[in-house]
Amino acid sequence: MLRGNVGTRMAKLEAGEFDAILLALSGLRRLGLDGAAKSFIDPVERPPAPGQGALAIETRAEDADQPWVKALQHPDTILAVAAERGAMAALESSCRTPIGAFSQLAGGELSLIVEALSPDGKLRYRRQGAVNLGPMTAGEGALAAARDLGLRLGAELRDEAGDSIVLPE
Repeated sequence: MLRGNVGTRMAKLEAGEFDAILLALSGLRRLGLDGAAKSFIDPVERPPAPGQGALAIETRAEDADQPWVKALQHPDTILAVAAERGAMAALESSCRTPIGAFSQLAGGELSLIVEALSPDGKLRYRRQGAVNLGPMTAGEGALAAARDLGLRLGAELRDEAGDSIVLPE
């Protein structure tokens, strides 16, 4: 078990109790320790959990169209998360399904990588694809296209992997 604050964790690493530890760079930067980072995990090579890093703010329904709420919305992130969550839905994932997804929007094209592992990590299943949203990078049409991309890639991956990606109860 690795417990404690960042200083405690770093001390355990330096004492040789661990070969490596994973810490958020944002936390290290906040503490002035960003120089301690030795390497970074490439999200294309090792996709994070779907929606990782995206923030959600819950408001009252009557406030949804308020300017202050609209100002907090980031259209690219909304599309990326829609694609990633579509894949998660197609995989019927839960805390018992080791999956990752990474989506990004560039030049009107939304790309998505979906990956699942067997519980022992020996089998790796991966799908990637993209949808050209063109100028339609906002609105219900773009959102539906993003989610459909995730649903399609997730279903392809599920069909190939079957039960090999589900952790036993």
